[in-house]
Amino acid sequence: PAHPIELLGSFTAESFLHCATECTTNPQCRTFVFDSSTDQCNLYEGETSTGTLMTNASSTSQVASIEYIPELYRCYNQS
Repeated sequence: PAHPIELLGSFTAESFLHCATECTTNPQCRTFVFDSSTDQCNLYEGETSTGTLMTNASSTSQVASIEYIPELYRCYNQS
């Protein structure tokens, strides 16, 4: 995410999967970062396309995003 204001929350997570689960249960979350050296999980409302992902060979951070596909929700609220 391009701006710190997009940060929804930061907490200690047991694993990358725990961090991912927290993101999928938050309707505003689109991107999350998990740092395995500190067990820090950051949830963001911005998508990965709103910023630049920086790579670092020695980094312990993993970045992932949640993609919502409109076709999966077309059957809802139909009369």
